Amino acid sequence: MLTTCLFLLCQVNALQPQASRSPPPTTSFHIQNDTFYYNHHPIQLKSGSIHYSRVPRAYWADRLKRMHALGLNAVQTYVMWNYHETTRGVFDFTKDKDLSAFLQACQDEGLLVLLRLGPYSCGEWEFGGFPAWMINHQPPVTLRTFEKGYISLVDTWWSRLLPVVKPHLISNGGSVVMVQVENEYGSYGDVSTQPNDLKYMHHLVALVRSYLGPAPQIYTTDGGNVGYMSRGTLNGSIVYTVGDHGPSSDVGNCQAMKEYNAPGASPCMDSEFYTGWLTHWGDASLANTSSAVAAQWIDALLTSKGNINMYMGHGGTSFGYWSGSNGDGGTVFQPDITSYDYDSPISEGGEHGYGNDGLDKYKAIQTVLLKHRTRSNSIFKEPSPVPTEPPLPRRMAYPSLAFSESTRLLPNALVLLPNASGGKPVATTDRTSPPSMEAIGQNYGFLLYETTMPPTTRAGDNEGEFPTVGFSTFPRDRAHVFVDSQVATTAPLYRSTYNKSVPLLFQTGTTLQILIENMGRLNYGTGTSMFIGHVVQNTKLSNRIVGFFSSVSCLLSLVFDSSQACTTQKELPRRNSCCGTVKQFQPETGPRTAYRWSMHNCRI
Repeated sequence: MLTTCLFLLCQVNALQPQASRSPPPTTSFHIQNDTFYYNHHPIQLKSGSIHYSRVPRAYWADRLKRMHALGLNAVQTYVMWNYHETTRGVFDFTKDKDLSAFLQACQDEGLLVLLRLGPYSCGEWEFGGFPAWMINHQPPVTLRTFEKGYISLVDTWWSRLLPVVKPHLISNGGSVVMVQVENEYGSYGDVSTQPNDLKYMHHLVALVRSYLGPAPQIYTTDGGNVGYMSRGTLNGSIVYTVGDHGPSSDVGNCQAMKEYNAPGASPCMDSEFYTGWLTHWGDASLANTSSAVAAQWIDALLTSKGNINMYMGHGGTSFGYWSGSNGDGGTVFQPDITSYDYDSPISEGGEHGYGNDGLDKYKAIQTVLLKHRTRSNSIFKEPSPVPTEPPLPRRMAYPSLAFSESTRLLPNALVLLPNASGGKPVATTDRTSPPSMEAIGQNYGFLLYETTMPPTTRAGDNEGEFPTVGFSTFPRDRAHVFVDSQVATTAPLYRSTYNKSVPLLFQTGTTLQILIENMGRLNYGTGTSMFIGHVVQNTKLSNRIVGFFSSVSCLLSLVFDSSQACTTQKELPRRNSCCGTVKQFQPETGPRTAYRWSMHNCRI
């Protein structure tokens, strides 16, 4: 084990950034006697998750103040790789993506930070946080293991990320006390049987140490039992092994943690205590869980001197195309909705969340957290006093939005093409399986396939019979079918309907058009590296395979400046009013603009 660690440290030395001057350490954080110590005093971590990528920067301070007022002394957040390197080699840490500013906002609020570095995150986020361009990387890379191509991309990414984090470490006077590598790796890899998986995890640890030094406590998160931890973490003092589960008893999780942490280095903690749950498109209703049950088990955990991170404290919104999906890589497919309210104590719009028992979830959990802050016999000290919950931000009434001009998408699809295409389809093929979205360099949005309908399939086999359309496997993710630019099926062909054929609404026509919608790549499981579009399959018209497709890329990307949110228009005193924003979706190159009306800060 020692030889492996030394070898990996040598490997990453070449990546180490130039030393920078740091202020003398004024604060400290460490583990001793199965207890966390902050500035040499015992501390009980009461943390909540908030993802800066799901909250406009204009609202960071407000949401952090609400979390602090809830009774929390720390926050946990993901760093989503694709949020910062959407295009390969272009790293963006500005505006809403300014990680340094978010970490500073946490410190200004008096909150400690548990920072989840990835490179894989999950979090119901598009592709689990991986950039979509990795899917079509040449030569192909194998994700989440020690594979040369993948490791090279990780090394490059962290060479840009970790220097941003370093000034905010607790040892440099900042608020970052722990950093997580990977996420729930025991649900994907297996360090106990796969040497390259073990080498991968050691490499991540060595990389963190090479950039950040010995100060931050490195940790891993896995399911709260021995099975997951045996596959996903590293034994002993190399990392602090943590489990997640709930809301339920934490006894099994804490016992499992002790088997993997060094003696005296295993403070009981739940890294993801679920205050609510996620919601998929097609679910009967928004996820809603009991406020009383959540508060009950938080109380039990803290009473036993355990530590907690509530997932989520505040959920926010998966703006643009950032929502992911769950599934098995096949026809089991559950795309996540844009809202990430998560039925958390602080709702998507900043108000109090409510459980399915009708109780105010914010107040129920706040009562428990504040009780444990003020216990007379408590050995724990807090880093800062609890503030008063702030009033809600102003709500605005926007006027009715009326468009004076409109146009049909399909006849004008070429308008949305990149300028470099010369106004021509980005790809044509005489194959029966046209290219995927990734193969033509597109990450998100829509992809239009077109082909001429052969005369033998313009009608059914029998007179008066309508032709049918279907796929030999399944569309990735949803196919809108048109004939001569007219809607040609009663409903889109959804991924879960795989190769079922459905009748067209027309007996005649000359051009078949299939508009593929990307509903979010898988964020969890072994089927994550899946292409979007028409992949390794055939389109069938009346059970006959058709080919000769052209592909039109509809590149739409989000343009949104959160600093302009809710600063104009008439203010309303009503709590249930909404703050709305017109978001521009522009071609990735070119001057034309399309619009989508979006609402946030709404209580529906």
